[in-house]
Amino acid sequence: MTVRGGRVADDAGSVEALVSAATDGDEDAFRLLDRRIRGPARNQLFKRLGVDGATLDELSQEAVSEALQALVTRRFDPDRAAFTTFAYAVTHRVGLRYRRKVSRAREQATLVTQEDGGDDLFSRVFGHDQESGPMDLSPLEQIEAMRDCLRVEGVSHALSAEERYAVIGRAYGNTFEAIASRLGRSLDTVYRRSKRAIEKLRACMRAKGHFEE
Repeated sequence: MTVRGGRVADDAGSVEALVSAATDGDEDAFRLLDRRIRGPARNQLFKRLGVDGATLDELSQEAVSEALQALVTRRFDPDRAAFTTFAYAVTHRVGLRYRRKVSRAREQATLVTQEDGGDDLFSRVFGHDQESGPMDLSPLEQIEAMRDCLRVEGVSHALSAEERYAVIGRAYGNTFEAIASRLGRSLDTVYRRSKRAIEKLRACMRAKGHFEE
């Protein structure tokens, strides 16, 4: 790396030199540090969270911004750790915050939506088939999409009251026998209601653009 007039001239050189220049306010150094740590941060978050590309971009931006901001505020101490180690720790914290956010949202959804099946409905109805499941939804968006599909009315894929009860009952782990007893229907009828409900929920997801045709 060469420095001209106190400014970084190219991409070469150590992270330590870039950190030193960035701490002194060199905008080029900030840009190059961003380039150095963004990719590793994104990969780290993907391995930890396995989220979609848009969420990865948002979280990696958050991690990089926090790490670079620490240079401005001088919270980063080069005598305690290498900047790459510091950036790794920041990224780790960002990932933890995201997981807690999703967990809180799922808990809240369960408390708020006991009557419509809560957040467990998605995984229990559709299972964990990544090839047939929604292609572009984060965990938070999965909850909202499922709630919307359970409540939709006036369309061909709207669930009847018995279909909704059957599929939600299964989502909460109730047996088909228990659901049949509660509804006063035959076991075969409940099987068919549950199957039809799943088909309608899939149709609703397709209408929203979350499943391939």
